[in-house]
Amino acid sequence: MKGSNGYVDFDLTLGAGADVCNEQLVKKLHVVNEGLKKFAHVNKKAYEQYSSFTKQRDQLLERREELDKSAESIKELVDVLDQRKDEAIERTFKDVATKFEEVFEKLVPAGRGRLIIQKRIDRVCGLDYPGE
Repeated sequence: MKGSNGYVDFDLTLGAGADVCNEQLVKKLHVVNEGLKKFAHVNKKAYEQYSSFTKQRDQLLERREELDKSAESIKELVDVLDQRKDEAIERTFKDVATKFEEVFEKLVPAGRGRLIIQKRIDRVCGLDYPGE
């Protein structure tokens, strides 16, 4: 009783005069039950699990987007703070260097003293500073 689609056709409609006897109904019920036995191995909760996992995946993808945005924001903040720190160090050093020159001239009237900040990259490249 398989139809053109490969599945069992279930025609449980009653005839014009409702002359369908109990025996025919029982036979049809038996055919239907036999057809259902073919699907006994199918996970009946598969659709629910699929829906649940799909929803969970979507939530995780949203969370990942939020975390990526947060990470980018944090990276930008760290870059800005690094730049401000470097500027503050340079500003402070310039103030100290100016005061050092003033104090050195008072301590050694015929001499001249300077503070020079030397960065690691300058030492690696062997850069010289004027007056050294």
